[in-house]
Amino acid sequence: MKFDPGKAFPHPVLRPQSTDYPDAEFEVDMKLEREERSTGLQLLANIALSDPDLQALIDSEDAEYMIVLKSPATHTRLTHRTRKTEVRWEIEQGAVAGRIEFAPFIVSLSGLTFQATGWHEDWATAGSFELDAGSVLALDTPKEYYIDNAEESDISSFLVVRPGEVADGQWKCDLGDKRIQILMSHGDYERFNALRAEPADPGIAASIWNGVYLPALMYAAAIAGESNDYAESSWYRSLDHQLEMQGLETLDVSGADRLAHAQLLLQLPFGRIAQLAEGSTS
Repeated sequence: MKFDPGKAFPHPVLRPQSTDYPDAEFEVDMKLEREERSTGLQLLANIALSDPDLQALIDSEDAEYMIVLKSPATHTRLTHRTRKTEVRWEIEQGAVAGRIEFAPFIVSLSGLTFQATGWHEDWATAGSFELDAGSVLALDTPKEYYIDNAEESDISSFLVVRPGEVADGQWKCDLGDKRIQILMSHGDYERFNALRAEPADPGIAASIWNGVYLPALMYAAAIAGESNDYAESSWYRSLDHQLEMQGLETLDVSGADRLAHAQLLLQLPFGRIAQLAEGSTS
């Protein structure tokens, strides 16, 4: 996630440490607010743009502001798109963890012929440029934050999926010091991430929760209840805290119904399949 101010573009881009637009600025002032006792976030941003030609593209709906959120720890990549200069973006609990980055851009929404009066003279002599939809027109320096509190983190922040030496169609659960690791074959891992990249489909989300996260969480809770070997692990403390917050028996209590607990912690994922079934028959 290293910011490269010298990255080459085939057309002028308004950005820090560049002379493409010598007298213009694109600045995004960001403030991150965290929901108390959770990993839920709210990004507040104020956008300032001084170039009139780029502003005209936004006003005519040929371009828009875009903020890209990256969270490597949870394999999350989200975007917020707007033409407003004041942003209030709520990021749901558990979507991010660890080191995260917010990168602001201005991007074109359609193919267009563009020329700006504010370009450096070296670009101005080239005339106009033919830009494709999605072309970067401006960018600001990304802002990094760190979200880390084991006892307050959401379930998905200590469940991590990784490739490993596992046969296709199967997965294994490894209880490490920090996270519960779900290991898949390299092929299944790629397919899993491709599915997870389609958040608009609630059926995919429900399948992931039921087919992977639910049994992994149940397994970890059952093993933790039988042994003290994991009591100092970050995931153990996180899981124990989540159980306590829900008013459920903590991991040191024997005989607890961990299947029911896992479903409650994952907000009853099977119920989502039932709702989807009702929707498909209505």
